[in-house]
Amino acid sequence: MDTRVNSGAIHLMLQGKGGVGKSTCSAFLAQYLAGRANVVCLDTDPVNHTLAAYKSLPVEVVELIEDGEVNSKRFDDVIVRVLAEPARHFVVDSGASSFIPLWNYILQNEVLGLLTASGRQVFVHTIVAGGGALLETIANLKALAETTSGRNVVVWVNEHEARVEMEGKKLHEMSAYKSSAGKIAGNVLVERRNPQTFGADLRKMISERLTFDEALARADFNVMERQRLAVVRRELYGQLDALGLAA
Repeated sequence: MDTRVNSGAIHLMLQGKGGVGKSTCSAFLAQYLAGRANVVCLDTDPVNHTLAAYKSLPVEVVELIEDGEVNSKRFDDVIVRVLAEPARHFVVDSGASSFIPLWNYILQNEVLGLLTASGRQVFVHTIVAGGGALLETIANLKALAETTSGRNVVVWVNEHEARVEMEGKKLHEMSAYKSSAGKIAGNVLVERRNPQTFGADLRKMISERLTFDEALARADFNVMERQRLAVVRRELYGQLDALGLAA
């Protein structure tokens, strides 16, 4: 029996800080949705088409940025397609350099309102990363939350490289997060684990642009590497299930 759902949504992955895992989290989300829904991934990063390097995912490259600005017609075409294909989930991965012009275009053209009025769910995904990226990524989260009208922000807490902590405070205790709480639909924790085991396994999988399913089927991942990747997949997918993103 085909258990795929009959309604879709648009998932925008937005973060102005580069190198914090936008494409990786987009790939995690796309893999999760692909097992439960009809999915199309759009790689709109004007610099690095990282998501498109995942050859087993249904990714199309869309050149949205031209001379540093959003090409309105191309983005119009994306929205027209989203509205015309209501049963699909669209995962849109954007680049750091396109964050401001793309979000400004969405706001100026009231795209979120249009999609919502047309019965489409919209989720704005963003990354908050630990270490030196923390302040900028949480500031960008706050900016998104202040300018979106609904409770539609999904925060990917990426602790793969460093824990998301500042002056002894966890993310939910930070003022920028608390002021955004009314717009946050939920969090997805990419947990920091032992860098010599879980961390090394994830880096190996990500560097080769493999999905979890591909890595788990590969003979060059030994039994313990596959075991740890299966644990990470189960925990990530459990969190996404709890958010109802494929419902």
